[in-house]
Amino acid sequence: MSKFIEVASGKEVKLGDTITVTSTVKFPWNTEKSFDNKWIVDGWCLKYLENNGIVKEVLDEKDYSKMVIDNLCRKTGCDKIKLIKVLKLVEDIDIWASAQIVLREMSSILNKRYAQPISESLSIYTIMPTNGKIYKLKKQNILSYKGFPAFRTIEDAIIAKSVIKGVIKELFNEDL
Repeated sequence: MSKFIEVASGKEVKLGDTITVTSTVKFPWNTEKSFDNKWIVDGWCLKYLENNGIVKEVLDEKDYSKMVIDNLCRKTGCDKIKLIKVLKLVEDIDIWASAQIVLREMSSILNKRYAQPISESLSIYTIMPTNGKIYKLKKQNILSYKGFPAFRTIEDAIIAKSVIKGVIKELFNEDL
């Protein structure tokens, strides 16, 4: 389930909460007046706050896991049960290979949030298979972005790493 976070403070905003919104009005005689308005958060208010950049929607890791499975089902044309059996079989052969499949799909899901292609991104991050840690890559060393899970921001890489935290804990004995 997704939740909404206030951008300025990082606090979670729920339906029924009271939030203070400051509005600034500019008058023609070069003066400004600020007004503090208290709003009770409802559906309309949440959409307004999100459209104006006051709050942002954050998906839970369970939502991302579901999105990965749904996208893989759509791409392969098989149902969820068969896909999970295939991923389990790949995991039995090579656990990191199944993690790479999930991470690659995660990167494509997270990259859909951006308008420009990933090759135009300022920085590229990935999760290394040798130790499960996030590293920043040098762009001049990347020939193709399709061969590995590439993330635009460290936050995107952390989200993806949280989806496969069980694999990382099993392979590297590392807690997130």
